[in-house]
Amino acid sequence: MRSGRLAMGDFVSARRLFAHGGSAYDAAESFFYVIPTSSRLTSARVTFSPVSGGGKTTTVTTRQHEEAAQWTYYPVHVKLTPGVWRLTAVSGTDRGCFLLHLTA
Repeated sequence: MRSGRLAMGDFVSARRLFAHGGSAYDAAESFFYVIPTSSRLTSARVTFSPVSGGGKTTTVTTRQHEEAAQWTYYPVHVKLTPGVWRLTAVSGTDRGCFLLHLTA
C-alpha cells in the first residue's frame, strides 16, 4: 500500500497471521516491509502508535535491506497487541502513514 513517497505492506498477511496467533502476550512477531521511492537510502524507521486497544508506542529502525525484483525494501519485525495502530514510516525524506486494525 502506498502513502506519500513510500509503500508499506503486507498488511493482509500480517492481519491473517496475527488472527491465528496466540494471545497478546504470546503473539508472534508481525512482519512488514517498507519500500522507499529512492533505492539509495540507507535505513527505514517505523513508529507504531496505539490508536485504540492499549499497547505502547514502539519505534523500529532498520538498516538491513533486501532486494526483490527491481525493489529495495527494508524488513521490519515487531510484536504488537490487538487494537488499531498508526504506523508512521520514514526513509530519508520519504514518509508515509498507515492505519492497521489487528484482532485476535
